[in-house]
Amino acid sequence: MALLGGGILIGRFVLPSRTAEDQNQRPEKSSPGATLSSPLAGVPAESGAQEPFKGSLADLLREAHAAGDLSGAQLRLTLLLASTGPEDIERLARGIKYWRNSPDWEETAIRFTLINRWAETAPLAALEWTDALPGDQPMGPRSQILSRWAQTDAAGALKYARGLRKPNEREQAVSLIAGVIATTDPQEALRLLQSMGGSSNAWRFGNVFATWAKDDPLAAHAAALRLPNQRERQSALGSVFSTWARSDPEAAKDAALSITNASTRNQVLQNVLGAWAETAPDEAFAVVETLPAGQSRTNAINSILQHWATSDPTRAMAVFDTLSRKEKENCYWTIAQNLSKEDPMAALTWAQTLPGSNMSGNALSNILSQWASDDGPAAAAALAALPAHLRSNKFQNVASQWAATDRDAALRWARSLERPLDRSQALAGCLGDSDLSDPTEINALLAEMPKGQARTNLLSNIVSNQGANDPEATLAWLRSLPDNDRSAAIRNGSLQEIAESNPQSVAAMLLESPEAATNQWLWTSTATSFAATDPQAALAWAESIAVPGDRKAAVQAAVQAWAQTDPDSALTYARSLADKDARASTVSAVFENWASEDPIGLLNWAETAQGEERLTALLKSSVQLSSGDPAIGADVLSQLLASQNNPSKPSDDLRNAVSQIANSWVRQDVTAACAWAATLPVGSMQNKAIESIASGWVQQDPMAASAWIGGLPAGDARDGAVGSLVNSISRSDPESAFLWADSIGDSSKRDRNIRSAVQYWRNLDPAAARAAVNQAAISDALREDLLSQFDDNR
Repeated sequence: MALLGGGILIGRFVLPSRTAEDQNQRPEKSSPGATLSSPLAGVPAESGAQEPFKGSLADLLREAHAAGDLSGAQLRLTLLLASTGPEDIERLARGIKYWRNSPDWEETAIRFTLINRWAETAPLAALEWTDALPGDQPMGPRSQILSRWAQTDAAGALKYARGLRKPNEREQAVSLIAGVIATTDPQEALRLLQSMGGSSNAWRFGNVFATWAKDDPLAAHAAALRLPNQRERQSALGSVFSTWARSDPEAAKDAALSITNASTRNQVLQNVLGAWAETAPDEAFAVVETLPAGQSRTNAINSILQHWATSDPTRAMAVFDTLSRKEKENCYWTIAQNLSKEDPMAALTWAQTLPGSNMSGNALSNILSQWASDDGPAAAAALAALPAHLRSNKFQNVASQWAATDRDAALRWARSLERPLDRSQALAGCLGDSDLSDPTEINALLAEMPKGQARTNLLSNIVSNQGANDPEATLAWLRSLPDNDRSAAIRNGSLQEIAESNPQSVAAMLLESPEAATNQWLWTSTATSFAATDPQAALAWAESIAVPGDRKAAVQAAVQAWAQTDPDSALTYARSLADKDARASTVSAVFENWASEDPIGLLNWAETAQGEERLTALLKSSVQLSSGDPAIGADVLSQLLASQNNPSKPSDDLRNAVSQIANSWVRQDVTAACAWAATLPVGSMQNKAIESIASGWVQQDPMAASAWIGGLPAGDARDGAVGSLVNSISRSDPESAFLWADSIGDSSKRDRNIRSAVQYWRNLDPAAARAAVNQAAISDALREDLLSQFDDNR
């Protein structure tokens, strides 16, 4: 097993040393140096001439790096880790600073090896370590640890995964373990996935079925077809046929063609042909030519062109010339990207022949950018040789890529350009990732750039890029700019990162430059960050904003943030607002944030409240509670309905609460959700519940949902449910979606849903879609409009 290669970074992997106090408290543990060096005693170097290594891990890496003896280091490190005790493995692994996207693959190899060994000896401790990693980094090492644990103790790993509190983390963990189990028992892995219940994440079936299809594609195919959930079935079929086509493309193609549903057949064929193109593109393309025009054919062509663009570019360009205009618009990017890697000049010449300015211009920009990252002078020379109308707006791309490897050369080239616009664009490209710790260079080059879009773009890009890296330096630089430049930078750049760390400073700057804050989001995001540290100061600032709309939005944002930590004080403030509408919306916002933090507390508070405040508080708390236990939320809502004078005409807030409770309930218990909907007052509230149930159910099991929807009586409730079904299945099964849409009673809703189904159907199977439109009992105006959107262009 290769663990190391290339140059080795050692500073981050030194084992933390123990203090004397540690050793006194735990005398049974040996020192790290002795523990880690002892396994290597008696292991000679490969040549046999050197003494065996007896130092620490850091010494091992230093020695290997100095001697260039990487293969020897690999052997020694493998033996070192294999013979090291669990406690020292844990201490060694905890000493690593983990980066999700490490630029050094040697570092990644060391980290991967250590975490694997840790997962073998103490998986729970390793998983505890992942919880302390910043941001979204835990998912990478957690998946690695669970995967390794499942290989040796699937039951233990599964017990841990099922105990995870967050549903999405639990689902990902169980799915990963199922993928490991699938290598030995795919049917058991499938049963495990199905025991998790319905899910919108159909991807979880893909790994299991891909593994299954390697050994038995026929059995995997049959099992995939039996899946009741349509999205899961299509995901599984896609994985089965992609894998099958790599071992027996003819058999996979024949099986795909035998699928009766046109949409599923086309999508599966796309998987087959994409995999087939990796080994036999000519044979795959012969099958593609028999497919009807549509997105599946286009996607398959794209897969084949990607192979030919590198192996046989002449063939790729010749085939491209035979495509329809729509297919060319979907495929030119593939040739441009892949051909430019092999022969950028040939790619540039080809791009100039493309029809339409968008295709040609986009392809040229992509090719020149790639070329400049490898050879800036050559890309700049090629750009200069283009016709004048093709050079526009490409100087910044070339300069940006060139400056990443040689900023001085890129700057000299940018300054040599004669046209002011070209020069401004190129200078902006040179400064795209400049460091603001010393803004001298940026300010000097800004002085060379005339006013215009290139200058404005540069200013906003610097704010957006550097605000996260160094918010204080970015803020100081902004304050040093002239008013016009500062306004342009604030107006177009993202201040979010700066506002999170320096909300008071950003707030003051916005008041000093009100013309810059034309985006209301700038005021509200700053108010939210400001109120997190000092809500009263944030509100005083928000109230001083000159523009009424911005002032109202900032005040509400600040109060919402305050409600997360002190809802009583936030509510008192909201009640004091003079404007009636602002008062109502802000009180509602307070309740919403209060409910998200403490729904039971808000519910108890509402019991002693009166009027609209009581109603709003109960609604917000019921919705929040329903995410964990829909029955509780429904019970609160039922009490509210019983107290209403006219429940047949509910408020928008009541209808929205019904919808949200139904959404939560259908994910947990479809039968209970349907039974609850039947108890609601007939009218808009019941219709809303039925529509929400249909929307959630079709995500899980469209076949069962469609059977239920079909049994509903004609009327608004059924029309809304059918609309949810059409919206859900239009992409995957537009033919069925079209038939369902045609059954809607309300003519305006029917026409709208028919349009939606046809939009997707004409991409998958335009001939069948056109025939259905011609035969449908729709108005002549709608028929004419729909047919006008079909464009073969062959």
